[in-house]
Amino acid sequence: MMRRFRRPFINAVPMTAAQIEVMSKANALAASQQFGQAAPLFAELAREMEASQHPRRAANLHARAAHAYADAGNATEALAQARVALNLFVQYQMVQRTPEFYANITRKLTQHGMVEATNALKAEFGGKVGAYLLRKRLRDPINCSPPIAQSAVHLWAARSLGQTPTQRSVVTAAH
Repeated sequence: MMRRFRRPFINAVPMTAAQIEVMSKANALAASQQFGQAAPLFAELAREMEASQHPRRAANLHARAAHAYADAGNATEALAQARVALNLFVQYQMVQRTPEFYANITRKLTQHGMVEATNALKAEFGGKVGAYLLRKRLRDPINCSPPIAQSAVHLWAARSLGQTPTQRSVVTAAH
């Protein structure tokens, strides 16, 4: 099966100079841990991206805003931005980004003591994100499976070499 080469920005319209300036300012504020000032800038830029038909950029900017609001301690806005981001991720079938953001934002909200917001996201998106995780496991079972115990690896290696159980201990010690 041949995988289609993806060039994500081939048809994308570049950001305007004003948008780039706002993005730079928001990133600088977030880097200096001024999340309360950075979050509204990310949110406004996300709304502009939605209006200009750039839903994937908008989804990622809403996610950035949700993280910034969570770091600033604003649970209401963090939840609102996370909902918009997750809805866009699901709508545009962003299979890898959806569970990644869901896990990160629920962890962050919990760490900041925003348990009600975490529970609201889990109730609303838990089933949707679970479906994405299942799809990801079906596509890539090796990277999504739980780690294998080292003893099982040595047993497999000994069996693949055609060794008996007593010879297996030599293989284990050698590795």
